Amino acid sequence: MIVPDQPHDGAGVAKLTDFGVARMIGDDALTVTGDVVGTLAYMAPEQAAGGEVGEEADLYALALVLYEALSGVNPVRGRGAAATARRVGARLPALGRLRRDLPLELCRTLDRAVLARPEQRGTLGDLRAALADGLPVADDERGTIAGSPLEGLAGPAPRERVRPRARVLAALAAGALTAAALAWLTPAGAFDVAPAVAAAAAALAVLLAPRLGWLAMACALAAWAGGATALVIAMAALPTVVLLRRAGTLWSVPAGAPLMGMAGLAGAWPALAAQAARPWERAALGALGGWWLALAEVLTGDRLALGAPPDAALDAKHLDPLLTSGALALVGLWALAAVILPIVVRGRVLAADVVGATVWAAALGSATQAVAGTLSWQPTMRGLVAGAVVAGGLAVAFAASRGEAYGRSAS
Repeated sequence: MIVPDQPHDGAGVAKLTDFGVARMIGDDALTVTGDVVGTLAYMAPEQAAGGEVGEEADLYALALVLYEALSGVNPVRGRGAAATARRVGARLPALGRLRRDLPLELCRTLDRAVLARPEQRGTLGDLRAALADGLPVADDERGTIAGSPLEGLAGPAPRERVRPRARVLAALAAGALTAAALAWLTPAGAFDVAPAVAAAAAALAVLLAPRLGWLAMACALAAWAGGATALVIAMAALPTVVLLRRAGTLWSVPAGAPLMGMAGLAGAWPALAAQAARPWERAALGALGGWWLALAEVLTGDRLALGAPPDAALDAKHLDPLLTSGALALVGLWALAAVILPIVVRGRVLAADVVGATVWAAALGSATQAVAGTLSWQPTMRGLVAGAVVAGGLAVAFAASRGEAYGRSAS
């Protein structure tokens, strides 16, 4: 619609310029049911399907515009029409995860207004009330919205191209993992292949094809190691591929747990896993970090956290204690802790986050020690206190890095 600033006849004249979605009063719609008209990235699912639309579709479109204005991203828009079409009707990421400084009720109202089913979206009155209550307390200071520290590795939705930065980070992680594996598995001076060459080859393979390259790297390491060591590598790789099948660029990340264990800080791993963007990724990384840590203890014979069960050995017939001793309870505990942390530490109020992180870290340490007490050999968690302290500190530091919410609230 065009409204001229200074109409020639002195009267306010409005001109309708787009009849694509026009309706005649008392007549049938010019755009009949079955036609799809509008911008796909802002279109309600029922409209995209060519069905009848009402004010629920307007509510969806308005809420999605507000979602983008507040978060800086339209989560429906893909790299092309086909990618966008696949996302129409999908559940969108919670706005509160992207803007933790916004009022919770406003975030919940907008999240509800962009649900796929029209009857679940609420009303325009609900949205108006939430905006009236929430926007006056929202800060309008200029700045950028920071994402998760692992966001660059998480990659895109299925069937879309992986971003270049994600490829590079995944390639570097795969190269480092290959070099570390060779250093752990090979006696000094006994390398058949220069570790730097093997690491570079793995990094290049993952850079060109993240999933296929990583699988090729794992298979090559298993074939090179042979015997029971190959079995341990397979036991690490298989659940990783299954649990993170939609985030192939994250497949090397669980190696961070054994590395932290070498420094006596394995207990802080759930705080890092909790920085993944999606709940299922957080749970998978928390669990896989604990699983890789347990396998690394068997593989190296070192006590990185709880230590391997006394009867576990590099023999297919003697790995059963790892599965039956109760050590898998730690895997489940870390998965749960990684999912819960973003709920407890939200990046809104510094004092509340410090208290939340402290309680979360203390609970994690106590639960870890309780799990250790139920194991058959009743070990003590290595670096339990240090890991809990570092975990709480990381939780607050990562929350503070997203959107600089603390600085804005203080001012």
